[in-house]
Amino acid sequence: MRFEGNGWSGDFGGSCPMQGDGEVDGRPFYFRARWDSWELDIAQPGCDPLDVDEAAMARGEGWRHEEIWPGGPYDAGTMELDDVQRCMERAVALFRASRPATP
Repeated sequence: MRFEGNGWSGDFGGSCPMQGDGEVDGRPFYFRARWDSWELDIAQPGCDPLDVDEAAMARGEGWRHEEIWPGGPYDAGTMELDDVQRCMERAVALFRASRPATP
């Protein structure tokens, strides 16, 4: 299913894991919810968000946010699509808050 927000859009679907990919502010992202958590990885333009790891983040080439999902140990992967939208809105706001202000 296609979701859009302020400056982001992507395609989401599946179950165990729930996944999605698209763009946030011109940067590629990958969303994944499985087991007891969900995460959003955002890469620099032209890079693969699947390559976002500790080293890439240390070099400033990517950003990651992960949260524990309430419920049981397997509930994140079966989250509803409206929950995906809320998670994306939250993570995108955190991503933007972590960026330096541009003049």
